Amino acid sequence: MIEHIFSKIKNNQVFFEIGAEFNQSNTINLIKKGWKGTLVDSDLKKCADMKNFLKKYFTPNKVKVLNRFINKKNLNLIIKDNSIDFFSIDIDGNDYWVLKNLNTKNIKVICAEYNPFFKTKSVTVPYNLNFKYNYDFYFGASLIAIYKILKKKNFELIAIDSSGTNAFFIKKKFKSNFQSLNPYKSFKKSSYFNKKEFDQISKKILNKKLIKV
Repeated sequence: MIEHIFSKIKNNQVFFEIGAEFNQSNTINLIKKGWKGTLVDSDLKKCADMKNFLKKYFTPNKVKVLNRFINKKNLNLIIKDNSIDFFSIDIDGNDYWVLKNLNTKNIKVICAEYNPFFKTKSVTVPYNLNFKYNYDFYFGASLIAIYKILKKKNFELIAIDSSGTNAFFIKKKFKSNFQSLNPYKSFKKSSYFNKKEFDQISKKILNKKLIKV
C-alpha cells in the first residue's frame, strides 16, 4: 500500500511514526528500502525491543527511536524534520486531538488508525492528557471524524486497508494520480471479528462517553 502510493509521488524518503512496535509497524518496509525517520512510542520496553530489532535486522539504518508520550501540545515540538513524506499515527487514545493540532504543512501522506466500532458516526473519545488504553476497544476516533479534521487540512482519503484499521490520506496537491474516496461508502469493519462480535462490541462502546465532532 505505502510503496504503491510513493511510487506515484516524488519524495525524500522520510517518515515519522507514532505508536510503533517491531511486529506492528507501518514503516518496516520503508526502513528496509533505506528510508530515514523517527519511531515514537510511550512504552519503554517496546522502544527497547524496536531498537534491538532494528540492530539485528537493519544494520546500518537511519532510524531514531524515541520513548515519548505524545499529546496534542508536544508533538510539533518533537518533530524535527522540515519535510515528512509519510506520517503514521496509532496511539490508541488521543489520535483525533493530536491530528487536530498537528502541523501538516510539510507532510505529504498520513496514515491514521481509526476505531471501526464507532462505525460511520463522527465521534472521538474525549481528550485526556493521561489517557491509557485498557484493551476494551474504547479508544481513538471514527473514520468520519478523522476524515473531517484532515479534510480541513487539505488532505484527501485515498485508501483503507483490508483489515478495517488504517486510513490513508494524501495532501490535495499530490492527489492527481489517486481517486478520492467517500468515507461513508469506503468504511470497512474490522476483519478480526465476525458480524455478531463486531456488533456487540460496537453497541457497548457507543454507549460510553464520546464527543461528536
